[in-house]
Amino acid sequence: MMISKRKFKAFITFNWYIFLIFAFISIFVFYSIFDVKNQTKYEEKICVFIENKNVDKNQLSTDMYTYLDNEITKEVSIDYSDPTSNNYSLVFNTRGVVNTDIIILSSDYLQSSYYSRYFAILDTNYLESIINQEVEYIKDSTNNYGINVTNKIEKYMKVETNYYLFFNKNSTKIGKLNSESINEEAIKAIKALV
Repeated sequence: MMISKRKFKAFITFNWYIFLIFAFISIFVFYSIFDVKNQTKYEEKICVFIENKNVDKNQLSTDMYTYLDNEITKEVSIDYSDPTSNNYSLVFNTRGVVNTDIIILSSDYLQSSYYSRYFAILDTNYLESIINQEVEYIKDSTNNYGINVTNKIEKYMKVETNYYLFFNKNSTKIGKLNSESINEEAIKAIKALV
């Protein structure tokens, strides 16, 4: 069955929006597939959350990446939030502790209730064997939880108080600090800060 030129032109004239919608859907689907295909997998990325108003994310990411095995880790992702903002608590409890490996907090906003709830207990011998140096720890009455990184973090942001680095206890990139870890890339990454 052949459609005449006149009927085809009439169909296009009255139904042009269908073709426009089809074009938009096609572009969206193509973009989504391309984006998902090229997105770095969680296992191939070290995620860092920092409590500060402004951070030189590019330089910090580059410096941390130099200590990593680029066969295992493809990217270091830095996220930060202003602790004085009204919704900081929400940001910390979502972006700060969900799917992050390293959390850097100032002593001004650090709460001891965070220690066992969010952070891995540090095995100092294991940690120092990887980073090849002794470091200053922050601890509760019995366990070490964080590492003082104040001196090195000044290179990437304005510092007015002490800053401590913690490992998210649910991270799978902290070696022996989590029994479910697949590698110790997050520990290697902190060499840029200690």
